[in-house]
Amino acid sequence: PDYINDEIIKELLCYGVKNVELGAQSMDKDVLLASKRGHSAEDVEKAAHIINDCGITLGLQMMTGLPFDSNEKCLYTARRFKELGAKETRIYPTVVLKGTLLSKMYESGEYTAHSVEDAVSISAKLYRFFNDNKIKILRIGLPDSDELRENYIAGAYHPSLGEMVISRDIRNMIEEYANGKKSVNLRVNPRFVSKLNGNKRCNLLYFKKKGITLNVTVDKNTEKFIMEEF
Repeated sequence: PDYINDEIIKELLCYGVKNVELGAQSMDKDVLLASKRGHSAEDVEKAAHIINDCGITLGLQMMTGLPFDSNEKCLYTARRFKELGAKETRIYPTVVLKGTLLSKMYESGEYTAHSVEDAVSISAKLYRFFNDNKIKILRIGLPDSDELRENYIAGAYHPSLGEMVISRDIRNMIEEYANGKKSVNLRVNPRFVSKLNGNKRCNLLYFKKKGITLNVTVDKNTEKFIMEEF
């Protein structure tokens, strides 16, 4: 974000650039400082205004589970992204890699790593917020690679993290809809059945434990899935 100025934007426009993504990561000053990002929340705000003013589509990337971070701070960051006019985002839960300053902080006990469950829980809330506010989510979680797996130490790494977040969002919506009901009727597109079931059928097991029966009808004419009264 601190590399954006009027001169650079003019150059980008000359080359026909239409989208710019900034690695904001957080809008909380303490998180940015502890993470040694090298920029401030004010830098993000200034850059966002410059990009929006020239008509380029603004993307703001965020991370969860950084040093001094919390769920409340992540949701605050999401709200600020909306206020700053972001049209796109990426959600990257923090992963600790070998040879990084963060790995030293983790090994010394100064930093507690974000677990996969931590990441899925908060990212599902962020996923719902961004979707509700028509901010396009370009990616959730780091792409899988041999290099990543070889250098992974701790944190929220899972090759199917994005799908797990969508499944958790579905679970959250069903649970809100159920609101005391013991049975929920669902109409689901075939492409969304695996997301409804969850990783290793975790959603089905969750509702079974809760004593909630899911009556599922697979319907290719349904866009994704709907909950309905029969």
